[in-house]
Amino acid sequence: MTNYFWSGSASTSASDNTNWLPVGSPAAGDVVIFNDQGLQDCDWDIALPASAFSVDEIIIESDFTHSLNLIHNMRVKGLFLDGTVAPAAGTKIIFEHGASPNFFGSYKTYNERFALIGDSGDATGVIFEMLGSSTPVTKFDDGAHPTVTLTTGRFAPDYVAPTGTSGKATFDSFTVSSPTDFSPDGDLVDNDRLKVFSFTAFSITSTSIDFGLATVEYYATVGGFYIPTAGANGMPSGFEAYYRKIVLKANTAGHKCLMSDNTYISVEEFEIDDGVVLKGPVDDTSQGADIRSIKTPKLRGTWSFSQISPGIYRSPRHASGPMPKVNGDFHITGKLDVDGLIDPTGLELNPQASNPGGVAANTLWLNSGDSNKLYLGSSEVGGGGGGGSGTVTSVALTGSDGIEVDSGSPITTSGTIALGVDKTSMLSHLNVDDGADVTNATNVQAAGALMDSEVTNLAQVKAFNSADYATAAQGAIKGQYQKFVLDSSITSLTNGSTEQLSFGQFGLSGSALLYEQYDPTSITDFSFNPVTPDYLTINADGLYQFTFAGFLAGISGGSTIDYRLTISSTSSNTGDILSFRNRTSTIDRYSGSGVSTVYLTTGSQVFFSAFCAGRTWEIGGVLAGPETRTFIDVRRLE
Repeated sequence: MTNYFWSGSASTSASDNTNWLPVGSPAAGDVVIFNDQGLQDCDWDIALPASAFSVDEIIIESDFTHSLNLIHNMRVKGLFLDGTVAPAAGTKIIFEHGASPNFFGSYKTYNERFALIGDSGDATGVIFEMLGSSTPVTKFDDGAHPTVTLTTGRFAPDYVAPTGTSGKATFDSFTVSSPTDFSPDGDLVDNDRLKVFSFTAFSITSTSIDFGLATVEYYATVGGFYIPTAGANGMPSGFEAYYRKIVLKANTAGHKCLMSDNTYISVEEFEIDDGVVLKGPVDDTSQGADIRSIKTPKLRGTWSFSQISPGIYRSPRHASGPMPKVNGDFHITGKLDVDGLIDPTGLELNPQASNPGGVAANTLWLNSGDSNKLYLGSSEVGGGGGGGSGTVTSVALTGSDGIEVDSGSPITTSGTIALGVDKTSMLSHLNVDDGADVTNATNVQAAGALMDSEVTNLAQVKAFNSADYATAAQGAIKGQYQKFVLDSSITSLTNGSTEQLSFGQFGLSGSALLYEQYDPTSITDFSFNPVTPDYLTINADGLYQFTFAGFLAGISGGSTIDYRLTISSTSSNTGDILSFRNRTSTIDRYSGSGVSTVYLTTGSQVFFSAFCAGRTWEIGGVLAGPETRTFIDVRRLE
């Protein structure tokens, strides 16, 4: 274990080893100490381990005039706070017990407390998440606590000599989560009366809380804070609360504390401070809420309660009073009227010789004159006399006769029930032939079904997907296809020149005699640049086929004809996709074509060019009619 003192000599980063004395990297088992040696803030930028402690203890002395800033959450077993710890990207300090016997740390004397808080301690905005255990029982120091969440384990309200002088343990927010146990640790002692818990906000999901001899302060809110007690609004089912003394306080005059109907508080002392309004149920139909206090309540605020007997105060005064729970037997000599539902664990009925109900038809009773059978009104529940129906999941049969089912057919000697339905009549009712087993392979095949055994390529047939095949309208090749034609004749092909070609959609350029064969609006797999149509853009991965047909004519110059048409994947026009060439000295006009198939990916670009030598040439957009156009045909193959 190493005690690391923060200096901040190099930066504010806790992960910079040179900022610590001795130089190093604090980790589980170590103690980090912030005192007057610290030259600036410490930004805790060491990541929270998956399960280990960040460090064992954090010690922030009062002479540390800077702040520990949580860039990451931390996990520790002890905190001494007499300076400032502040939230940043991290907001939480997680407290867990260490191994026995050093549950809380040893640099300070913790006395079974996770956090020791001095008069200068400030953790505003930080969350203290406390994970206790059954042993030891964790207690609380006085001082200003931020938001505190108890998630598991045992905690106690017992008094321990405080670190500071505030006289109470205050909490910005306090949450007791199930299954946390909050109750005194062992026998109560007089010093426990010195402990004060003050909650600005309070919530609980555990089913009980016992403050022992401590004083509890709750703060009123503008909307009304319900005092946690059995049956109170927002409390878990079966909740119980035990208090010795409650003090209601307010930061703003007129803020309210509330008590739910049919609830009570039983205390030794009860106080309402200035500005607090305590409101119980006030309707004429309310059951009422009680405050039962051994000492006369001290009222500096206002309330809706009235004294109805020594030590008992009720709201509203005329109500009969709360009765949220009855322990033990409860005997009623008259009739029990219930407007709502009854939710019993069990219902025990005493057999009667006759229907005891006031409204006989609505009475559920045990008929002692009929073997204590259950009756509703004058009919047995589930019996034939009631004419009812239901489902019997199993029946144990012990006799061989005497039991009949509708038709009167008796139980057979083998123990089955004969329903009196013959085979011929049953088949006629169902309109099926004898032996018509639809799961029999012979019957299924005889009915004309194609069996798996008759298919040689069964796996391919079962994997058939119509989307993978062309329709009749699409022809033999699945995929999109479109013919493009040269936008116009180019007459500038001089000896040795290469011209990158521009194409347009077939039927939309040149002669009106060209027939529009394709729907260009349906083409999505590829497209020409819509601004300067000098290359094709591939929009979908696939196998593409290009057919390039060119018509060229010599205009002037030498007698040798030399041309080359190329399709390339770059503007360098290398002909890596397709290149075809003709060289002759006998003609001055030539038509040629080439076909290439290549796999292209989305985003690929395709360029088309013509190269001529020997004389001046023209490559035709329209030279002698549609049959001599220069065009490309692009198809995506699947």
